[in-house]
Amino acid sequence: MAGHGIPMTRTMSRCYIREVIRKSGRDTTVNQDSGPSDKWFRGLMKRHPELSESTPENMGKSRTRMSSQKTRDVLFQVLDRVLEENGIKNKKSQIFNVDGVGFSGNERQRSKVIGPSQGHVFTSKTITNDHVTVNMCICGDGKTLPSM
Repeated sequence: MAGHGIPMTRTMSRCYIREVIRKSGRDTTVNQDSGPSDKWFRGLMKRHPELSESTPENMGKSRTRMSSQKTRDVLFQVLDRVLEENGIKNKKSQIFNVDGVGFSGNERQRSKVIGPSQGHVFTSKTITNDHVTVNMCICGDGKTLPSM
């Protein structure tokens, strides 16, 4: 779920796990009304070190839409064609990437969610606050330009 921009909180996980157990018809020690206990979650985290509980970062709707695998595949197909057509596909010193990073002062969420322990966990939210954007640029050969 975290990989799709909808990470699960403990409350969401409890509901999901309760339904899985109910539909399976298995005998269980898990409370059918409240779902797994905090002790059960601690055990889950020990059994699965690739998971962690963390506070998610916000990602706006437009960025969420553009971060799909299909969109990335199309982007890199176009990029590959443009580099080939202009004869710079193998000239790393002529390839640059510019990325903007925004800061609004309200980036942190209060509730924690479950997701992969490596990398970032994002949640889709509409961000309406004013913010400051920093543009950063790095060349394909590793050189960087000062931030703007």
